[in-house]
Amino acid sequence: MQLVCKPVSCLRLRVTVRVDKYLILAAIQSMNVAVGFISQSLNFTAQETSWIQSSYALASGCLLMLFIPLSAQFGARSVFLCSCLLFMGGSIGCSAAHTPAQFLAFRSLQGFGASGTVPAGFQIVHQVFPIVPGSTARDMAFAVFSMGLALGSVLGTIFGGLPAQYSTIQWRGIYVVLACLSAASSFCVLISAPPSVTKPVAGGVDYFGGGLISVALTLTLFSISQGSNVGWQTPYVIVLLVVGIIFFPIFAAWESYLENKGCTPMICMSNFKRGRYTLMSLLSLLGFGSFIIWDNLAGLFWQRTIGYSAVQVMLRFVPQSIFGLIGAPLAIFALRKLSSQIVFIVGCILLLSSNIIFAMASPKDTYWNRAQFLGPTFATIGACWVYTSGVLYLISCVPPEQATASGSWYAVLVSYASSLGLIVAFAVIEDHPTSEPNVWTNGYWTGAAWAAFAAIAAVPAFWDIGTSHPRKLGKSGETFKTKRRTEQDMEGVHTTM
Repeated sequence: MQLVCKPVSCLRLRVTVRVDKYLILAAIQSMNVAVGFISQSLNFTAQETSWIQSSYALASGCLLMLFIPLSAQFGARSVFLCSCLLFMGGSIGCSAAHTPAQFLAFRSLQGFGASGTVPAGFQIVHQVFPIVPGSTARDMAFAVFSMGLALGSVLGTIFGGLPAQYSTIQWRGIYVVLACLSAASSFCVLISAPPSVTKPVAGGVDYFGGGLISVALTLTLFSISQGSNVGWQTPYVIVLLVVGIIFFPIFAAWESYLENKGCTPMICMSNFKRGRYTLMSLLSLLGFGSFIIWDNLAGLFWQRTIGYSAVQVMLRFVPQSIFGLIGAPLAIFALRKLSSQIVFIVGCILLLSSNIIFAMASPKDTYWNRAQFLGPTFATIGACWVYTSGVLYLISCVPPEQATASGSWYAVLVSYASSLGLIVAFAVIEDHPTSEPNVWTNGYWTGAAWAAFAAIAAVPAFWDIGTSHPRKLGKSGETFKTKRRTEQDMEGVHTTM
């Protein structure tokens, strides 16, 4: 059953879903402006600083897939509203935190709330904009959804800079603003989003699978972080890492068992056998991880190395937001003309360039020296191209009923890339200190290595992959640029091998 919306309702729906997407990205981008001030105020160590972002990303990624069946069983709009309230509660808690432990706990709650809005938003968009051969409405709806990457960055830059600089409570004002906006977003969802279709979940909600993947991700990332902090010779570090890794195949086996049994798994493991689904997932993780590394270290470079104020940092992130508005629509246009492989590789090359530019930067340089001003531009456009080419490919190569799960799975990858990228980058910075004035240099080279590997590996991995936006040519059902595709592609299954 598909929801039917009038044009005005569809417009309100796009705005509503996009507003909450802005909040999610604003919560991330605001930390890039304020992370240095928070770490100094609450006495975070260098390694603990990475958890300011990683705790949010990990919490938003661990249980994100669990919200897919919850959205189906209780209604996407209800899950969307509850998630907004959790986000608001986490924001209020962060504004009142006085220790690193308190801050990270409420930051995790904020991420947990954000995770519920992603699959619920995808499900609402998928219900209202079904796959229709020859129609571009659905692609544009997902493009609008993806533009939160850029516009959320705009809000985050402003909300991170102005409250931290001019508010009497300094960086705590950031979370007060985010809490107020989350409340406003909840009200907009309540009056704008149409009632959602609910249906019983076959076999019940997979809470056990949610627990397995949460334990696996948390133990793995925590052990990697602690390994560089207390040393890899510490017994509990190795034990936690091994246990975390073991939980991944257990989770995969459990999900396969549920799928074969006819129950509803968090992730349909059979999707990883479709086309280049697995390869796109892995390389997207590296590509987006490169962006997160640059994004976080750029703020630390401007704050802690050069000593800029919050507003000065905010102004230097503004080009990132402006060019992000261009990146997502440009990626959609490029994907209609070029193969997903080319769009993905160009995105990775741009991310590689941004990391190299900042790896070679000196604290004595101005914003205009050594092309430093190009870093935010290249990084944001590159991230938009990697994100859009990846998410549209994963959605296009699964059956329509799996589109929401596939889009949410990509969001999990983005969250995990955020956590893993920062933890690995800070581990490299801690283990390999440099004598150069820019102490973050080795972290940037880590991000550059990730982007370079993804770009090089994409050449054979995505060879002849075709486009993610097939267009009919006559009665034969063949599509432009990719003659291997059949009418089945138009129904949402990407058959190019």
